[in-house]
Amino acid sequence: MAKFRGTSEISIARNRKEEGGPGKEERVGLGWKDYLALAIASLETVLLPLVLLVVVILALVLLLR
Repeated sequence: MAKFRGTSEISIARNRKEEGGPGKEERVGLGWKDYLALAIASLETVLLPLVLLVVVILALVLLLR
């Protein structure tokens, strides 16, 4: 049992890797301007098609009167 426990500890230690090794991207903290830009981009993605749909519907209503 002691031998088995020793090998499992070694395998766990061997499989554990440090973050930030080669090939890993560094994490960068986001500022409030970055969050504002993300919020605007998200709203633009959602609201722009809805606004265009409303404009098209209003144009059709005005043309078909």
